[in-house]
Amino acid sequence: MRPMPLGLMSVVAAIAFGAGYAPATSYDCIKGKDFYCHGDLSNLALHSVDDCQDACSVDVRCNALAFNRGRCYLKAVVQQDVQTKIINHNDVITCVLAAQRTASNQEKLVKQRGNHN
Repeated sequence: MRPMPLGLMSVVAAIAFGAGYAPATSYDCIKGKDFYCHGDLSNLALHSVDDCQDACSVDVRCNALAFNRGRCYLKAVVQQDVQTKIINHNDVITCVLAAQRTASNQEKLVKQRGNHN
């Protein structure tokens, strides 16, 4: 098995840690990779990756996106898709929601750790 490129590892981590966390407004992006024809929710004509991220942020199903030549593809992907569904595609910028803990999740973790002492 070949080692996973560093940029791809950050995509894997963002998807893996996104579960159980609050929706984020920031994204981890990588150029040249795509979940081609996988996880597509919708596609829109937009001007920039930032516009595409804004569109993803307002769709509760969206946790990833691909932007290519003025088209924004909103996606819903899971961790195993990173290993099996991502392909090289030079012109595409693919982004996934960055994992961010909510205050309540952080408090739960602290309480759980406290109960184990």
